[in-house]
Amino acid sequence: MDKDNIEQMETYIRLLISPKYKIAFCPLQKSLSSILVGMICYLEHEEELKKIKNINQGWQFEDLCMKEGRSTYLTGQAAKEFMNGERGGKDYLKIAIVRNPVDRFLSGFSDKCSRVMNGKLHKGRDCYECDNSMECILKTLYFRSKLYLNGSLNGHVETKDEIPYIDRHLVPQSWSCDFVHHLNDYKIIKYEAENSTNVLNELFEIFRSRNVSEKSLESLGRRIYGKYTGHTTFLSPERVQARDQLVKSQNMQSLIRKIFHSDFQIFNFEYP
Repeated sequence: MDKDNIEQMETYIRLLISPKYKIAFCPLQKSLSSILVGMICYLEHEEELKKIKNINQGWQFEDLCMKEGRSTYLTGQAAKEFMNGERGGKDYLKIAIVRNPVDRFLSGFSDKCSRVMNGKLHKGRDCYECDNSMECILKTLYFRSKLYLNGSLNGHVETKDEIPYIDRHLVPQSWSCDFVHHLNDYKIIKYEAENSTNVLNELFEIFRSRNVSEKSLESLGRRIYGKYTGHTTFLSPERVQARDQLVKSQNMQSLIRKIFHSDFQIFNFEYP
């Protein structure tokens, strides 16, 4: 074990569940999470949301489907109990969508730290006060990850509110979803932004297997296929520029390998 690598740890867990179809998703930021929220919320509240034409901005349904006490949302200890088979969890199909760590980091960086909006640099809520410097952000993320591991930065936190906004978009995916204890209980789907239709097709087959009607699937498809979320980055100039920066820097590539070591290992992605 290389002591410089960031190993897997347990942080927070959130679950978006469909009691109607016995499906549970663990949404991971920058891994199709917004669309997943929209899909599950729509299937659970189809009649209520029938006038909505585009559900890819799934976080707009947060009040309806992702608040404490909602039947579609579990977090913290309740989510852990669900994964342990309590609260009816043993009857659910559990799904997580993961992404190549390099692509996910570039997406998070481009969306939260370097996107130009209305002619001005949009820095997001907090990019570690790095002023759009990818190397600064990677160095800070590496340092913060070390602090998380040794318990000096909130310790082993349980709810999304205890991890800063930018951390939730950048820390390793393997830290979430209680993968530490339940990796083999999930159906893991690998997502590539350039081929997102393949993932959507796979999800629709899963929905069919859980007895979602063809009528509901057709209605859902009209609201998803061919649409992109407002923070999609893989076509953006910021994303192209970010990838060019990373390709040219051996130091930043080394930081990527260290920070996301557990993602590369656990989800079998190739190192850059």
